[in-house]
Amino acid sequence: MDKAERKEMEKRKRKNEFDQKFRENEFKSCEKCFGYRIPQNKKEDRRVFPNYFSNCKWNDFRDNVLQEDLKKRYTKETKEYTVKGTLCPPKMASVASSSRLTYYTFCVDDTAKDRKEYRTEYGIKRLAVLFEKLYPNEKLPQDGILTMEADCPIKNGKSIIATAHPDIYYSAEARVLYVECKCHELFDDHTPEWKMQYLKSGRIGEGASSINLKEFITLYYPEGDICSEREVKTAPHKRKKKEYLSITIKDLNELSRLDLSKYSDLYFDFKQLTCHLLGIADQNEKNKKIDLIYLYFIPKAIAKEFEKEYGVLEKQFKAFCQSGPISSFCKDHNISISLVYAINDQGEDFKPEVKYLKKN
Repeated sequence: MDKAERKEMEKRKRKNEFDQKFRENEFKSCEKCFGYRIPQNKKEDRRVFPNYFSNCKWNDFRDNVLQEDLKKRYTKETKEYTVKGTLCPPKMASVASSSRLTYYTFCVDDTAKDRKEYRTEYGIKRLAVLFEKLYPNEKLPQDGILTMEADCPIKNGKSIIATAHPDIYYSAEARVLYVECKCHELFDDHTPEWKMQYLKSGRIGEGASSINLKEFITLYYPEGDICSEREVKTAPHKRKKKEYLSITIKDLNELSRLDLSKYSDLYFDFKQLTCHLLGIADQNEKNKKIDLIYLYFIPKAIAKEFEKEYGVLEKQFKAFCQSGPISSFCKDHNISISLVYAINDQGEDFKPEVKYLKKN
């Protein structure tokens, strides 16, 4: 086992520990609610996924809580294959699913007679709490529309090259908020690499400040460092080589002036940040003030057990946001970026804590 494989295994272990602690603390009286199983054609692989809701509990949530227009996106068994070649449970069935936590935080009003009814005023009220933590002397404009999971296409002319999907989108006449929500994703692989299709992205912006993704990424890096090839699992027991645009930890150190070699891995998804910024800027809302908010859900009972990882996340987030290309791009497109924690126990009211805000 090489160094990279050991590092990947350690992160999977920490993510599993996080999920287990989350389950034990947030669902103490509901242990029977867990244990998802996936039947696989005639030969059933009856392995149990202990940190996912049971099939019965998941079906109840899907049928009685989740809104109809979101079912297609969140209820499929995913195409990510496990080591043994079986499909994974629906991501939203995970105990620490950021999508489900986002849905409960901004879309589900427990006081409503029909919990599946979309409660716009309820979501905007929660969003206002978040906004006023960021800007204590301002009020969230109430004339906006709130939707879950925005589509922000990155284009080349009329062709869509890729699409960024922030979890919450709120558009008012003079202000736009995008909220990207996280939970156990902290422990995912955040390798700074992009599919080669991103090289085809068109120019964003006007005049001297216009830029495309390749320029955005390679602004501070030599051309020779950006191409890599690796094998990707595309189906059970099937792999094929795919090319990626990638940058090294050394290059990221130059970008952020942060010695990443001190840390075992990236805890902040730099690749996703670049895609979010390009997708948001491509919506041509420069006449409005734009906020891109990274919101991390953290159960209060287990926050201290993982404070080392969150401390690293904060340092990396701040370093990347203050780096030359990111800072210049945000200034050109009137985008402010912030890092916010929601450290709550189950049943407590939404209490966001601002960790970092870079205004523009």
